[in-house]
Amino acid sequence: MRRWRVHLLCLVMLAMASCDAGSSVAIPTSRPAEPERIITSAPQPASTSEPLRSITPVPPTNQPRPTPPTALPTLPPAPQGASGIEGQTLIGPTCPVERLDSPCPDKPYQATLVVLNQSGTEVKRFDTNADGLFRVELPPGTYTLAPQSPGRLPRAGQQAVQVTSGQFMSITITYDSGIR
Repeated sequence: MRRWRVHLLCLVMLAMASCDAGSSVAIPTSRPAEPERIITSAPQPASTSEPLRSITPVPPTNQPRPTPPTALPTLPPAPQGASGIEGQTLIGPTCPVERLDSPCPDKPYQATLVVLNQSGTEVKRFDTNADGLFRVELPPGTYTLAPQSPGRLPRAGQQAVQVTSGQFMSITITYDSGIR
């Protein structure tokens, strides 16, 4: 019981940064019949044949280890002089609760997109890749990109895009997952 009190007192003193080497501390006991003890140094381990080492925590082997960051997915370069629309579809939120200390960024989403001309006629229909990336060649003009939904959710709004000659206009489409 006494050893436990000594360790607890030393921990409290270390936390308060007032436990200097060589300082002495009086430890009152709960029993009045026992005199106070003076501690002049921290308790030493019973065997000092092996030096103490710090231990670095290692994740258990049954859990996956974190993988190093990889490069973001990209599309191959666009053909010289071509024009159209390129970009990525994302979905979010993907966590029921977002906190500052635990960010929950939107994730890539494979989707079907429809390109409409100014009169609302379908010009092209295509699927993004597994990383949500897409590139579609279009002649210069004004278009509406209409994201398709498998049901009520996830859903994304239409976006107007002005395609310029010799350029691919970059766009990001974010689907609402419905998670709140």
